[in-house]
Amino acid sequence: MQLISIIVPLYNVKDYLGRCVESIRRQTYRNIEILLVDDGSTDGSEIICDELADKDERIRVFHLERGGVVKARKKGVEQAKGLYILFIDSDDWIENEMVEFLAKCATASNADIVTSGLMVEKEYSSTKRVDISDEGIYEKEQKKGLYQYLMYDGRGRYGIMPSFVTKLIRTSLLRDVYTGLCDKIQYGDDAAVVYSSCIRASKIMVTHEVFYHYEQREGSMTHDVDMHFFSGLNEVYLFIQQNIEDNLYKDILKDQLDAYFVDKCLLGINKLFGLNRNRVLIPYYSFSNNVIPVNSRVVLYGAGEVGQDYYIQIKGEGLLQLSGWVDKNYEKYQNRGMNVQSVDKLKTTQFDYIILAFKDQDIVDKIKKVLMKQYDIEQSKIVWFEANSKLDIYFKMLKEQEYFK
Repeated sequence: MQLISIIVPLYNVKDYLGRCVESIRRQTYRNIEILLVDDGSTDGSEIICDELADKDERIRVFHLERGGVVKARKKGVEQAKGLYILFIDSDDWIENEMVEFLAKCATASNADIVTSGLMVEKEYSSTKRVDISDEGIYEKEQKKGLYQYLMYDGRGRYGIMPSFVTKLIRTSLLRDVYTGLCDKIQYGDDAAVVYSSCIRASKIMVTHEVFYHYEQREGSMTHDVDMHFFSGLNEVYLFIQQNIEDNLYKDILKDQLDAYFVDKCLLGINKLFGLNRNRVLIPYYSFSNNVIPVNSRVVLYGAGEVGQDYYIQIKGEGLLQLSGWVDKNYEKYQNRGMNVQSVDKLKTTQFDYIILAFKDQDIVDKIKKVLMKQYDIEQSKIVWFEANSKLDIYFKMLKEQEYFK
């Protein structure tokens, strides 16, 4: 059994750290070391790290001055003794069999990278995400097919997700890739390292098994976005670009990198300058209505990212009469100053159609059943458009015109 190094960078996560580390300690694969890299915590997390190390000799702790997540991850990579490395975010948790499964795959295939999926855990829902690339081993000429959709598939999805936490990566490969990565990058460092590793790897094994639970919450270590977003994104672009230059499929990869970069720039404009959460400067998701007649009375159901974009476009175009905006979690959005009402408002609202503003088909199907059963709404009045970003539509047009290959 090869030693596997599990690196947990952390900062002020005392309410989550115990759960995270305990999920690692319970792994059925026992030959692991756990590296807790404390990035200058001040909330007691630093004390918890030392207490956990006293309980398990496999745990090593490194206390750093506050320097950012890249510096913390670098420290872990430098100190790792295992043949492979797995990163775990300090506010997440993993199922008991994760390391054993990934380690067996790596041993059997001798792959440099083994991928898996994750569950996105929100306050009221869980969503499964896996790489869109088919399961299997990719090496030599097979990597061409993998690279065609590595960073962008034309629909806002990834051939391989740009996430550390779903991947077992050979330590020697990670150390090579980390050379030259700027410590100050606060957004996209995972994409920079993961995609550069995929570009350099001799063999990649893609699996769709899911063991990781990703806690999506505000204020976490890796989700803060500051005013240096674009300069950081530029660093990411240049870093990946230099790893592409000597690759046999560099033309394909350059197209992929450009698409990824434009997609994230659009996201960044909204995040950084759409300071009022009920106003997005550039709608990301396109409201493409070819079903509902002009001047129809509509209710918009959903106030998340998709719903906010649809709201702006419906109000701005003036082709439909917006009779209401509802969401199950309406109180959360009302606290942000948004005019969102309870779903029960449907009982007293006159409308011709309900528009469901969600990305996931599973969520849409569940809501449809509730609307028909509990609110007695005809299925023909419930409308859902697949949530395509404006960038997706743009690249689809270029692909049809054979500009984007």
